[in-house]
Amino acid sequence: IPLIDVVFILILYFMLAGSLDQELLEALIPPQSQSLAAPPREVPLVVVHKDGKVTYKQKDHDDASLVQALNAGGHPPPKVSLHADAEADAGRVADVIALMGKAGIGDLALITRPAAIKR
Repeated sequence: IPLIDVVFILILYFMLAGSLDQELLEALIPPQSQSLAAPPREVPLVVVHKDGKVTYKQKDHDDASLVQALNAGGHPPPKVSLHADAEADAGRVADVIALMGKAGIGDLALITRPAAIKR
């Protein structure tokens, strides 16, 4: 009888552990989306490249200089668009969004495109 109890507990353990891993995996995958329209031309554009570099007004910036560039003139622009490469690290994109919030950006437009299908 004790062997049956041990086997039953092991079966329950692996069933629960397997289902938790699947939920965790689904939580880490960012959703796919596509913007319907391009942003207006007068809205400044921040680009996150696949290698993690950030470009604002056609100049590469590190984290500190991005905040300074966004606050040039004493105040940040009212709206900024963020375009991230499809292969850019999601963590880096989140860091850039946090930096934009630190700079005082209140209105952020995310520009997305579907990832290319690799065969």
